[in-house]
Amino acid sequence: NQQFLDKNKTCSLHMATYVVEYYTMLLDAYDRGEIDAMYQIESTSLCEVAQMSGLLDEKSTVYKPNLEVVKQKCKEEKSSGGDGMIKKSKNVINKGRVKIENLEKGLEEKMKELYEKLG
Repeated sequence: NQQFLDKNKTCSLHMATYVVEYYTMLLDAYDRGEIDAMYQIESTSLCEVAQMSGLLDEKSTVYKPNLEVVKQKCKEEKSSGGDGMIKKSKNVINKGRVKIENLEKGLEEKMKELYEKLG
């Protein structure tokens, strides 16, 4: 896309534009039924992701030897009381280092709208 080749834009502006365009395309494809499922990594267990991707289904798993391995891991996860969730921690690595400034007209609104849709 030609808008990504503008040498007058900052790196953060290029990235902000890319993120908005990329996730907008994904959400549009989801709305059209071209993507079967979406999930938030912060609130979805590893076994739920495995289920959605067909790894726990004999008919859809790609590599059959992994079927029993994945099923066993998910069974162990449930029996141990674990939820397989990614533990959230506050990102402090980029604190004060990455800023998005001087957004083009409308880009900030698009970003806010996108974050609302993604939850």
